[in-house]
Amino acid sequence: EFRLMDLPVWRDRVTAADEAELRALAKARPDLSSAAEYAAWTLTHGGRWNHLTVLVNSLGPESPVHSLAEANAFLRAEGFTLNPAGGVDGFTQGSRGVSLEQSSTVADPVEETFACGTTKEVPCAFLELIERHDGFRGFLGQNARGIFDSTNSAAWQEPQ
Repeated sequence: EFRLMDLPVWRDRVTAADEAELRALAKARPDLSSAAEYAAWTLTHGGRWNHLTVLVNSLGPESPVHSLAEANAFLRAEGFTLNPAGGVDGFTQGSRGVSLEQSSTVADPVEETFACGTTKEVPCAFLELIERHDGFRGFLGQNARGIFDSTNSAAWQEPQ
């Protein structure tokens, strides 16, 4: 029986060296960076949730934020680190002009104990924020690549 939040079935065979090897590949091969980082995340966490998305447009009038820019400012004031994905403000991908704006926090580090007995902090899950304009319902591929860098180990180790 498989349950979404169960540990991966290969859990007792994954060593810290396996995880580190994938992350080293990400640094050595920029063309494979995103794929290698995501593979390291999957190797460590299996079928666990990678992120949760909040549609800022649906927060309602009682919300303290009414735009993606306000949500970003709110999260930063609360001590969250945002993914330095680019954009005018350094965090927001997309624009009103392409009908989609999105940003994300950097994944929280969690302590993992690998099969070899090594315990280390690795990136876990992050929060994605989106604001849609003009009835847009899809996603933009370039934005998605930047958002998934939220689980990149280098992102959460660098101060904001």
